[in-house]
Amino acid sequence: MKLLTVNDVAEILKASRSFVYDLLANRKMAYFTVGGKRLISEDDLLSYLDSQRVEPTETKKKKVSRPKLKHIKL
Repeated sequence: MKLLTVNDVAEILKASRSFVYDLLANRKMAYFTVGGKRLISEDDLLSYLDSQRVEPTETKKKKVSRPKLKHIKL
């Protein structure tokens, strides 16, 4: 198991350290405390990312009716 520091996670997420600390404080991401340091496993980071995933929805394209412009010659 590979453990990541708060700095590592912030870099991976392209976010600030305070954002990561907020995630941990609000229990949005699991972590370990070792010697006063907060460490996040790669698996826990991936679980957090999976929980934040937004799936696309299938939408049917509506046919847009456009007004006919008879007075314009193309």
